[in-house]
Amino acid sequence: MNEKSENEEINFKVLKNKYIQTFFNDLTEGDKKRIYFNDYIWHAFTYGIIPCTEGYDAVKEFEKRNQNDVYVISMYSGIVEERKNLTYEELLRMRYMNSTYNDCFVVDKNFRWTFIFTHETLPDEDIAKQIMQNKIEGNEVPYYIGPFFKSLDNDFIEKAIDNTLNNEKFIVNKFRPDKYNELIEYCFKNSDYFSLTKYNDQYYISTENIIRYILDDKKITNDEILNDNIDELSRKLDKLYKENITIYKIKLLQQLHIFESNLKYYNKFKSRNGINYSEKNIKKIKDVLVLIQNGEFKETIDNSNWLFYTIRNYKYNKIISKFIEKTKNLIYSIEEKKGLWNDENEVYITIYKFKKCDETKKLLLQDFDNIYCWAFPDTLEDLCFYRNDEFWFSSISHEQECYIKPKDEIEEEYIKSLAIDTTDNDSDMQ
Repeated sequence: MNEKSENEEINFKVLKNKYIQTFFNDLTEGDKKRIYFNDYIWHAFTYGIIPCTEGYDAVKEFEKRNQNDVYVISMYSGIVEERKNLTYEELLRMRYMNSTYNDCFVVDKNFRWTFIFTHETLPDEDIAKQIMQNKIEGNEVPYYIGPFFKSLDNDFIEKAIDNTLNNEKFIVNKFRPDKYNELIEYCFKNSDYFSLTKYNDQYYISTENIIRYILDDKKITNDEILNDNIDELSRKLDKLYKENITIYKIKLLQQLHIFESNLKYYNKFKSRNGINYSEKNIKKIKDVLVLIQNGEFKETIDNSNWLFYTIRNYKYNKIISKFIEKTKNLIYSIEEKKGLWNDENEVYITIYKFKKCDETKKLLLQDFDNIYCWAFPDTLEDLCFYRNDEFWFSSISHEQECYIKPKDEIEEEYIKSLAIDTTDNDSDMQ
């Protein structure tokens, strides 16, 4: 693949910002964090925040439109193609013949409609091939998540364009390395408080049970788990537990819990494809658990990846617990958010809001030289500063993006002077 030029990179960022401002402008920063919007933009549809057309109905809407002049975007690879006369079958070929387009976003050049085909839309490549070869009717395709279609009426378009042009917010992708302390000093001085976030372990049930099983087995100690290099530790665990049936069963029970939660969620939003997919996986897991129970399971087991993530999550939880205990007198508020994993009782995010004082400023300055160093799996994440109980400086560490809402032009120019790479949300398409 040819490397993108600097101009192409800028055009992608401008297009991405215009796309988000046009179709997802009603999302708050809180919404985006809650649904991991920056990981998967289409979560705005699956979580029911933005209405859309889904599944085969979305394909029919796409096929009705004039695809003579569209952009095809890979949001997560930074690739944009201009296409003419794009058919659904050609889009499938792009998706399955080029791993760059793991998630395809199609938008007409007037930004009046968008069609999204996700990496979760079809169960496997064979189904896509059957569609391309006309061996399966569209209404018989077992779609899972997506595809999605969203069209904007004229009033909404005008509103979105106005918001895009008038929004003062801009994005910083990279700050100057020698300006971290200056940036923190300024943000600290011009804020009421700041926050750091913990994104809780979605697989906490299996994490707890696998760690308990390993410690009860007495071949690895808790000190080794917490202190050994994670790659070396993973190799030790692979030798001991890679094909362990008990750990595999714990993994299956965790997956069963997730799919059962998903089923409740999809029933709530009457997502036929999601319901079918969840029910199919629940049955498959239960069938395997019966085989294990009866001693009839004969497939090869490989727990390697699950063991690695279990250890990483366990170490992270311990690191954060120690940090919170150390700083508990500096925290004035803790906010828990529930329901992201489709279970309304499970906490998925914990936001720690810290007081402004010399100790907390020292905390931010002493160990880091980059705002994006506040990141999993070493620390709490997403350093944010607030004014009047609203974000004005909001970082997303794993995306390496900061969303800035300056109070005036002087503040905007000052923040930009500390940055290397910025994008204005009101930039015009090139």
